Amino acid sequence: MRAFAFFGGVPRRIAYDNTKTAVAKIVGRRGRVVTRAFARRMSHYLFASHFCLVRRPNEKGHVERLVEYARSNFLVPVPRAAGLDELNERLAELCRRDQERTTRGKPGTVGTLLAEGRAAVTDVAAYGAVLAGEGAR
Repeated sequence: MRAFAFFGGVPRRIAYDNTKTAVAKIVGRRGRVVTRAFARRMSHYLFASHFCLVRRPNEKGHVERLVEYARSNFLVPVPRAAGLDELNERLAELCRRDQERTTRGKPGTVGTLLAEGRAAVTDVAAYGAVLAGEGAR
């Protein structure tokens, strides 16, 4: 939920890999039985989910590249921190600085594109307090 705060809102639809924190069971090609905690999260924040097909990397290639970018630029060498709060703050600062970067084939900076994308999200303040037990499965 820190991501919603960082991005300034909740998207209408979020694509997921089939993570165990969200998917209790895969039924057929597209069917998913979601975990109770994930269902509560979807109900609270009012977003639709899209789960990628199993063993279909073309559905998530862009995300995989972004994860590799973040890993190589933010986590190599392995950062040292006194605790998770300090590490999370450092990573958030790196994400803020990264918004000054331009990307090939896109107009403007990452920050400019992010600002344009914020028009398509619902303000996170509209949802009130975060669910109790948010991290529980």
